[in-house]
Amino acid sequence: MKHMLKSINGIVAGMNSSFKEAPREELYNWIKYRFMTDKRFTEFFEHRYFEKYIVNKIDKMIEMRNG
Repeated sequence: MKHMLKSINGIVAGMNSSFKEAPREELYNWIKYRFMTDKRFTEFFEHRYFEKYIVNKIDKMIEMRNG
């Protein structure tokens, strides 16, 4: 489970780096698409707290971007 969480966080951070200038909604859509299309993360993507987790991560990353 720890390895899976590290992978998820790494992917989210990587997407944030790739889309530094993207608005919140666009970044969310790219991240959602990334997990939706990778069968290794099906259970995570289908979890009822997926959206909440991703939105919280995005909010924290954008806050860090803006200093």
